[in-house]
Amino acid sequence: SALLFSLGLGAVAATVGTPRLALAEDAAAAPREPITREALVDDMHDYFRKEKRGGAVLMGIGAPAVVLGSGLFIGDFLRPSEHGQLYRGLAYPVLIIGGLELIGGMIFYLRTDRQVRMLEAGFRTNPVETQAAELRRMRRVNLQFALIEGLELTLLVGGVAMAAAGGASTADYKETLLGVGLGLALESAGLL
Repeated sequence: SALLFSLGLGAVAATVGTPRLALAEDAAAAPREPITREALVDDMHDYFRKEKRGGAVLMGIGAPAVVLGSGLFIGDFLRPSEHGQLYRGLAYPVLIIGGLELIGGMIFYLRTDRQVRMLEAGFRTNPVETQAAELRRMRRVNLQFALIEGLELTLLVGGVAMAAAGGASTADYKETLLGVGLGLALESAGLL
């Protein structure tokens, strides 16, 4: 659950048209001058509206990837072709990462309204503790962004290397290796 949350949050920030760390850094930065509760709540609503939109975008990326990966995988069994190993190899990462994107997007989209209601209640009843808790959470989010970005970059480089190795190989499994590498590179590049 935490991994899906982390993967989804990284992709959410990437898909709403802002630099990855900007949303969390802006939210986690200590206020330089006093901010009214109304302004804080308005900023919170803006942030979570973008997070929810990002969840929808993530589902929109994940669902077609799941369909494509499934189609490649099933299609090869129904109509084997000379490139079946390539298609199956491509299907694995597209299906798995697409599934994670879809699930992560659903989690973001479905939990955001509840999270906003809880924060609103906290700002009404105990604003100082609620703000402190939310700042701690946003600092964790910043760390998660950095870790996710490193993971995505590693998968991209690994995918390119795997595709190159598969393309240069003479082994029986070279097309599978090429397909897995291409799938990893395409899916991870899409998340960066």
